[in-house]
Amino acid sequence: MNDKGIAVLEQYGIQVNKSSRAKGAFLLDTDNGYYLIKEFRGTVKHLELEERLLNEISDNSSLYVDYPIRNQAGNLISEDLDGTKYILKKWYPAKDCEVRNVQMLYKAVSALAVFHNTSAEFMKMADKENEERNSNAVKAVSEEFEKHNRELRRCRNFIRRKNRKNEFELMVLNSFNLFYDRALALASECSVDSYVEMAKEAADKGSMIHGAFNYHNILLCDDGAFLTNFEHCKSDIQMKDLYDFLRKVMEKHGWNRELGHKLISEYSKVRKISSTELNFLRICLSYPEKYWKILSHYYNSGKAWIPDKDIEKLKTVIRQDSDREKFIQSLSYL
Repeated sequence: MNDKGIAVLEQYGIQVNKSSRAKGAFLLDTDNGYYLIKEFRGTVKHLELEERLLNEISDNSSLYVDYPIRNQAGNLISEDLDGTKYILKKWYPAKDCEVRNVQMLYKAVSALAVFHNTSAEFMKMADKENEERNSNAVKAVSEEFEKHNRELRRCRNFIRRKNRKNEFELMVLNSFNLFYDRALALASECSVDSYVEMAKEAADKGSMIHGAFNYHNILLCDDGAFLTNFEHCKSDIQMKDLYDFLRKVMEKHGWNRELGHKLISEYSKVRKISSTELNFLRICLSYPEKYWKILSHYYNSGKAWIPDKDIEKLKTVIRQDSDREKFIQSLSYL
């Protein structure tokens, strides 16, 4: 470990036996278990929310979480000699959640439901002075869809104006109407009163979400699940977490209906999904987010050279669309 990191660790009074690099941070094997130290670029206010939330989860659920550790001066953030800010987080020996291992995926989605239940209890007990729910208004999903739709149109119009079009651009023009017409309809459907009310209810209750719940942020210990990277946690509709997880997993599994139904079932065993929430989940899954992401990446990049990876991603999205639609339609029968 570098000298700057060692200097910061002296503020915690821990004895490091071994250190190694891990995902842009340092994993520490100490005389008091495992920790992770990393640079901090967030806000103190959000970090304090994380501390309270993650301590509640650690104390009142079966989950392991990477809660922040205060230094000997009682501060959550430590600075080295040149002013670089660091945070120390609790860590545990665990295996990565493998997207091809369905048993791991079942455990991960069950852990998400435990987190949602426990975080709801946390917000009920939180002081109004410290709650984020009033200042962290939930943005309506329809607004997000409409913003994406405008970006899709800009990209399509840009390609239309080009005299010479490459393979990627021709694929966009040939597939655009299919995905865009669907995106327009979903923006309208998600703006109806019942879903706007869901957003308001989430804000009023302070329902918490992880904000980046994917298989990269879930690890599995011998006796439980370990959730990490809560930098984006906030008050919001909890189905957004389940959507984030499902979309990425289902893309990797070719929108396998049996797997998708089982994942939803495993979540619902721990936290019951209402019919309104299930329909909200269906709408989110129906929006062509992956298609939008690929086009957005193209439009906001140099455009002079299209990586082969982006071409393959677009081909995959187009190829999987029929199976994706069949899975989404099958949710009506759950």
